[in-house]
Amino acid sequence: MKKSIKLESLIALIFLGIFVYRRFISPSFKQVQPKHFDENEDPNDYLPFPSKYDPHVDYDELAWKVYYESHKREEFAEEIKK
Repeated sequence: MKKSIKLESLIALIFLGIFVYRRFISPSFKQVQPKHFDENEDPNDYLPFPSKYDPHVDYDELAWKVYYESHKREEFAEEIKK
């Protein structure tokens, strides 16, 4: 009689585990499907606007000026400026 109760408990736990897995764990493993675009919809509409790079601007000097303005009183910035 005890073996029967243990076997029934084991079967119930197995079914409970399968239920929990299929109900709560399994959906989180599903892959997200990529959005399909209509024929009339341009997928490039969702891209950010391209940056406006100007080859005539010295970006190193510009970056240095921004750094120096925000770190004026620091010893390192004053040494590098000289």
